[in-house]
Amino acid sequence: MRTGQIRLGTIYEYAMKNSLGKARFDILEGCCILNAPLEGGSQQPVKQMILARNNLNLCMSHRYEEYMHDEFESDCCIVIDDMRFFECIDRQIENKYKDPLIRKPIYMDKTTWAEVPNKMDFAGIMKDKLFQKQNEVRILWEPIKPHTNKIDIPIYLPMKTTPEGRLAPDFSGQDWYTAYIKKECKWLKPEIILAPEAREYCHMIYK
Repeated sequence: MRTGQIRLGTIYEYAMKNSLGKARFDILEGCCILNAPLEGGSQQPVKQMILARNNLNLCMSHRYEEYMHDEFESDCCIVIDDMRFFECIDRQIENKYKDPLIRKPIYMDKTTWAEVPNKMDFAGIMKDKLFQKQNEVRILWEPIKPHTNKIDIPIYLPMKTTPEGRLAPDFSGQDWYTAYIKKECKWLKPEIILAPEAREYCHMIYK
């Protein structure tokens, strides 16, 4: 921010790069498991995986907590003092992106089928409860350019036990899922914008 540079990532960047660390990397980023309606008189519940459209994504926390310096391996953080901070970003990308969606994520347990919702508005704001303590606020910018990048897929994924002892969907061998994320990451890449005027609406806290 000293130079006015702001990096905007993408939703699926966090699902692809495990090098980002456990505080950021989430293989289930951008997806949501739903209960699907019963069809044809079947009594077997059907699960669907909904994959989000890829958006530019600026992730923040709703409040400042010192532990986050260690969790995110940071030596400082930026505190937003005024919503005009985001207006400064908008002016740099308004010809390519729609008005931002500013939302707190909905936290759910993505490791079990027991508590999946029946509906949701956008899978890009569904987060696993594993990240709930981060108290995240998401600012999402959807590209204006039409792109067929939202699909509904009935899901029959096997489950596996993680090293932490949690049940999680097993994506090994699920080539369609990896291919979809790679396509989205190729189509929409992170952007670094220059908005030095945004510095008026934030301040720094050092560790």
